[in-house]
Amino acid sequence: MRILVVEDDHPLATFVQKGLEAEHYAVDLASDGEQARYMATDSDYDLLILDLNLPKMDGIDVLRSVRPKKPSLPILVLTARSRIEDRVQSLDSGADDCLIKPFSFTELSARVRALLRRGPRTVDTVLQIADLELDRVERKVKRAGKQIDLTSKEFGLLEYLMRNSGRRVTRTMIVEHVWNLSFDTSTNIVDVYINYLRKKVDEGFNPRLIHTIRGTTLIATATAQDVTANHQFVSEVFHSLSQPMTALQCSLELALSYDQTIEEYRTSIEAALANAERLRTRLSFLRDLAEASGAGDPAAHTELAELLEEVRQELLPLFESAGREIAIHCPCVEVRGEPRRLRRGFIYLLEYLQREAACERLVTMTAAALPDRVKIEIAGLRPAMDSDLESAQMTIARRTFEALGGELRYGTGKECGWRIDLLLAPLVSCNSGS
Repeated sequence: MRILVVEDDHPLATFVQKGLEAEHYAVDLASDGEQARYMATDSDYDLLILDLNLPKMDGIDVLRSVRPKKPSLPILVLTARSRIEDRVQSLDSGADDCLIKPFSFTELSARVRALLRRGPRTVDTVLQIADLELDRVERKVKRAGKQIDLTSKEFGLLEYLMRNSGRRVTRTMIVEHVWNLSFDTSTNIVDVYINYLRKKVDEGFNPRLIHTIRGTTLIATATAQDVTANHQFVSEVFHSLSQPMTALQCSLELALSYDQTIEEYRTSIEAALANAERLRTRLSFLRDLAEASGAGDPAAHTELAELLEEVRQELLPLFESAGREIAIHCPCVEVRGEPRRLRRGFIYLLEYLQREAACERLVTMTAAALPDRVKIEIAGLRPAMDSDLESAQMTIARRTFEALGGELRYGTGKECGWRIDLLLAPLVSCNSGS
């Protein structure tokens, strides 16, 4: 039996591979979504074990890409996303089973055996929602037993909607999947065909099955997006903790389950210690997160130029190892906030941006004093993505600055780029001798 394991955490992937190979499976590894999609579709595997939090392409997108091309491939999803909705989304996107991190290797092994026992997966040839039936082989549609005649494009649109039943699909998604075109905002082709379908599928029947979200629901959508961002952040933190916990548990289980030489035991113990240290680091990270929303001493203030230079010196090895430099230009001003809190906020921010957003060799922080605040602009970075603003490190930085009356944002237009605003201290010291 040949298994593809897709996991970006190398220690965890290695432990899973080692454990499965000890049970006489042939195991290949992939570390990102794009590599996983290529390997899963280009080669023949008996089982795919897929992590959801992957670089380059998210696990859900891998599922949606692989499943149509490999309808009989059993897929087991590994996820630290603890919400029921996330597991439901995985199953609806093509997964056969889900395993929540942290997990025991013993349970993983049992689920692998169960999936392999099921044999080839059968493809649903008939889609059904309420009394509406769509036969994908005969290309026939019935509602309440009555035949409905559809054009080829109407059939394709209805099939796409039924395969995504209960999920909100946008015009862009419909155009890209049904028409295989890039979305053109000037076209109303989707609305035209939705109206065609509604007349044929819904008129004269009860209940209505095709719904369009318009108008005031946009307000509810904005609120839902905020809630989703919070859920994604919590999932990321949980994922960050579960990775070393799972690797630690698997390494200890494997060390106890199989006869090993003294050197192999030593290697297992060293790996366990390394994962214990990773777990300690993650817990320290959670402590910083808990403290980030607190303002601390309301009377505290910090000399900004000295603080930024300390941050620069601490991060200099990190930037140099990536072939980059960091420069600071700051007037002698004092800002509100405890030095320790501000320092932590800047370090989390710059560590993340250097890793994920740096696009030039020189990253520059330039501060300018305004009447009541300091504006800090960071140059040499790419535009913000939604994931940047929702990441755990960015959340700590943003909450730290906001708790002190400041702001972290990515500006557009004339203020394009990363920008931090901090409140000036009540007494501003601009003379190094004072």
